Amino acid sequence: LCPQVQGAKDKFLYDFCYVGDVFYKRQIDRLLESFSKKYSFKTLALVGRYDPSIKEAFKANENILFFGKRTLKDTYKIVSDSEFALCYLPNKYPYFFQTPTKLLEYAALGKKIIVNDVASNILTCTKYNINVEVVKGHDIPDGKSLKTLKDNRCFDSSCITWEGIIKRSGVLDY
Repeated sequence: LCPQVQGAKDKFLYDFCYVGDVFYKRQIDRLLESFSKKYSFKTLALVGRYDPSIKEAFKANENILFFGKRTLKDTYKIVSDSEFALCYLPNKYPYFFQTPTKLLEYAALGKKIIVNDVASNILTCTKYNINVEVVKGHDIPDGKSLKTLKDNRCFDSSCITWEGIIKRSGVLDY
């Protein structure tokens, strides 16, 4: 059992965050469309490069915040200041073969995570026992399911550090 973490945040600056490219090829416009229909009263912080036409298409949605590319320190601050972290990948090559690094980073930060139903997301969550809400395609879950979503403050990130990977490989013993 994971002990209760003291000083856990109850208030966040942002409701949701997404870190990564906001381009049509990643189909993030579909996520933004779903978000804008369900949540006019919640905020979504987008960190990463973006297609200006996507920003233009959602300019009326003042709750969708395009931060652009940021330093790693600034990015982690925005993620930490968000209640939910989104890991949405297109269900196509090469994305469905790759372990999503941002998913592991979100878990290491103890976030409540929402993923779409791409195989690499599901396999990574299963392999590392990461708590997530899985949604179909690029949908966004409703408030009911989010109320019961567990965070990942008990995630043991030692399994994904280079030290841990090298130790488990046995190369040092060899």
